[in-house]
Amino acid sequence: MFFRKVNLKLKKSSLAIIFFLLSFFCFAKGITDIKKEGGENTFSCSYKNTVRKYSLWLPETETPEGLILMLHGYGETITSFKSRTKMNDYALPSGYAVCYVSSGNEPGWNSGSGVSKKDDYGFLCALNTYLCEAYSILVSGTYLCGFSNGAFMCHYAALQKKTPFAGIIAVSGLAPLNVWEKNKANCKLDLFQVYGTKDDLVLSKKNAKENVSRGYPYIEDVTEQWIKVNSLEFEEDFMPGETSFLKAYTGLKNKMWILQVKDYPHQWPASRTTGYELSALIIDFLESGK
Repeated sequence: MFFRKVNLKLKKSSLAIIFFLLSFFCFAKGITDIKKEGGENTFSCSYKNTVRKYSLWLPETETPEGLILMLHGYGETITSFKSRTKMNDYALPSGYAVCYVSSGNEPGWNSGSGVSKKDDYGFLCALNTYLCEAYSILVSGTYLCGFSNGAFMCHYAALQKKTPFAGIIAVSGLAPLNVWEKNKANCKLDLFQVYGTKDDLVLSKKNAKENVSRGYPYIEDVTEQWIKVNSLEFEEDFMPGETSFLKAYTGLKNKMWILQVKDYPHQWPASRTTGYELSALIIDFLESGK
């Protein structure tokens, strides 16, 4: 067993060197000049003449089960997002690669709600293609996971025609209303939506009177649309924590989980208050139905 582990690590190391050398020659469409940076597993690359950064973490398995692209909130960094979410602690042992992606030279993602012309969607698609080809990951096993502005970006990506991602995990964020109304027929993929009842961005019809609407659809409208487009049926509901309620839906191709955290504000749910690690629950979502 020890010899096998060492052998796997050597194979993985050799592959990493090969792909690192190949990366300088435009390994995937749109991504060039991939270079190792000084930080933890951090790389820089060029996309449309702009420098972008990401931090990539691989499981010990020879071929990853899938890939999770982590999109930070407005003004955050890939380092702070990694520390706060603890995704590595649960994804890597389960065989998933994790990539924390920086929004680049602007503090937030271009999710269609502002005046930014930054092509974040194109970059995420190109980076996804590169990583899948470089590490033999099935494109059908790649997910976007984001918080707040990162969650807006997840929804924006989910609503594009022929999006390459298998699904999204959106924490405290939805698509801007203009993006939603124009593209809501395209939501043909997995969704794990997380929100608190005191979140003033993800509103339900029940608590809308207590909050100020900021131009996003109601959570009920999103749920109903996903059920309709994907022909989903209610599967079960349960409480992962004393103040959290989860409803699970499944269909022939896709699935949806909706997690509501009672009296929780616009934050990534912390285990010290919820009683569970959200990242562990996210891996349960990815593993469900296999």
